[in-house]
Amino acid sequence: MNILNKIRAFFTRENEQISLELSAAEIKNGKAYLHPKSATGITYIIRSEDVEIRLNDGKSLNGADVIVVDKSKKRSSDISHKPSKTAPVYDGNSGTLLPDYGRFKKKTFSVSLYQDEYETLLNTIKEYGYRWADFILASAKTATKGTMEREHKKLIKVHKEIRKEERLAKTKDKN
Repeated sequence: MNILNKIRAFFTRENEQISLELSAAEIKNGKAYLHPKSATGITYIIRSEDVEIRLNDGKSLNGADVIVVDKSKKRSSDISHKPSKTAPVYDGNSGTLLPDYGRFKKKTFSVSLYQDEYETLLNTIKEYGYRWADFILASAKTATKGTMEREHKKLIKVHKEIRKEERLAKTKDKN
């Protein structure tokens, strides 16, 4: 079975149904990268909370078609050919994921900071050697209500002053 000849993507873009035959597909960093067969050099990058992958829809795969490689194992003889118990579980009839799959979905958020705040955050993250998400989660989990309230009041005063200076600079520019 040559699976690369059978990859198809279906999605709706601005109420238009699109179907693509793909030469390759990748999912990383919250995006699906679709490489159509018909147009080399073109890649569709799809941002979506829900990407579904179905193999041989409605058919059962045999043991030779499914190989699970566990990169944490040291020798290739330890590779298991059985599905992992921690892998998402599919409902055999409908092909949908069972409810436990939700814990694997990641959410994103963005924050707008003034330049000095951004530099302070970056320097602190570098100083401790954390990744962005780890640092923010650790900070949020260790903050107490008292320290948060004190820091929040300080930030409100600083931001108020910055906005006041910004308004003054804009009125000077207009004159």
